[in-house]
Amino acid sequence: MLARSDRSGKGFFAVGWDYDAVRNQLLLPLGPDGNRRYVVGVRETSARSALDSPTRTATPDAVLLADGAFLQRPELDAHWDLRIYIHVSFDTVLHRGTARDQAWKDSPAAAEHRYLTRYIPGERRYVNEIHPADRAQLVVDNEDPAYPIITRAQQ
Repeated sequence: MLARSDRSGKGFFAVGWDYDAVRNQLLLPLGPDGNRRYVVGVRETSARSALDSPTRTATPDAVLLADGAFLQRPELDAHWDLRIYIHVSFDTVLHRGTARDQAWKDSPAAAEHRYLTRYIPGERRYVNEIHPADRAQLVVDNEDPAYPIITRAQQ
């Protein structure tokens, strides 16, 4: 659930995601006292335009597995039963992100620039301020996606 933000890493970390929408349209409805009516997104991947996501209704036995950047921010703490941190190096982030995002950016260089100036600086700030690996009950090293390695599992 992307929000608009400035083009800096600081801006991406601060307002790159619409945490109110994540909480109100996904986490609360799928939480213990929720009505199970949720939406899967409010903006498309590049955050250039809003999505017209239909409201869906989860089954009573549904389990939410949420994947996204900065989800261990304190304002979302109350909504997680289990935190998993997927670790990859920033070099790997740059390589994978550039390869993936060049499809909707103007060029591979434009995709790389986005990661070097916005995403990676925002992610570094998140790692340094929030310490998501320390907060997670499960940490997975995903440098090689064919062979993920659980590096920490807390009971």
